[in-house]
Parts: sequence; C-alpha cells; structure tokens
Amino acid sequence: MARPKREFSKEEVDKITEMSADNCHMDTIALALDIPLETLRRHFGGFIRQKRAEGRANLHHWQNSSAEDGNVTMQIWRGKQLLGQADKHEQTGDTTMTIKHIVVDKAKDGTDD
Repeated sequence: MARPKREFSKEEVDKITEMSADNCHMDTIALALDIPLETLRRHFGGFIRQKRAEGRANLHHWQNSSAEDGNVTMQIWRGKQLLGQADKHEQTGDTTMTIKHIVVDKAKDGTDD
C-alpha cells in the first residue's frame, strides 16, 4: 500500500509561486516551507522552472523600463550586461618594461657626497 498523495494548501502553492518568481532555488523553497525536496520536485519541478523564468523576464522588463525612464545607473548596467560595455578598457600588446639599475661606487668616481 502506497503513501497517501500529498495535498498542498492554497497558501503553500501561493508561497511556492511567489518564491519561484523571486528566483529562489528549489532547495530554498523546500526548506522554507518544510516540504521534502523530492516531493517538491515531483509535484512542482516544471512549475518552479517556469515561474523562475517568468520572474527573470519580468526583471528584464523592469530594468528596461527603468533605463528608458532615464535611470542612468540602470542604463549603464544594462549596457554592460547586454552590450558588453565596460567602465575600464584593458590595453593589449607588449607592456613589458625594462628597468636598468645602476650602482655607482662613490669611491671610484671621485665624488664625496
């Protein structure tokens, strides 16, 4: 005889949805809601992946909207993320320097400083 099928309350499903959209990992959700990880995976694995993707898409939308509204910090950040822009540029080429160190023996050169 198998164990009875796990029933989830509306509050649990709402919290799983919210935490998934906030990009929480399954192990975090399982621990926070006191649900065995395998049970969560079995019942909500695909759902959690979908909600996490929707949350990331919403975040991209909010970032773009913020940048379009003139948020310069967000414009810079989005440029770095999407366009590969950077604050500092790396120089390429030969940057090797040769430094000569000359030791002068005062006794031999005739100076008394």
